[in-house]
Amino acid sequence: MKRGTLLATGLRAYAADPDLQQEWMMVKKVNKMRLTEYIEAMSGVKATFDAMFDVQTKRIHKYKKQLLNILALSIDMTVSR
Repeated sequence: MKRGTLLATGLRAYAADPDLQQEWMMVKKVNKMRLTEYIEAMSGVKATFDAMFDVQTKRIHKYKKQLLNILALSIDMTVSR
């Protein structure tokens, strides 16, 4: 079994823990607030911590997936030549 799979399996025990979920959400909120403060300090743009970041993260993840698919395809094409 791969290491990542083993680590994920070990986390299952914590998935239904309401205290952990609440702490996780609080950590995410605090980090988003810190990021909005940083953005405002660096650019003068006032951002709302709830609105923007989840969408941007999902978009970046999708772009990364597309790039990895293209790289895999180019490797397959190179190997098959």
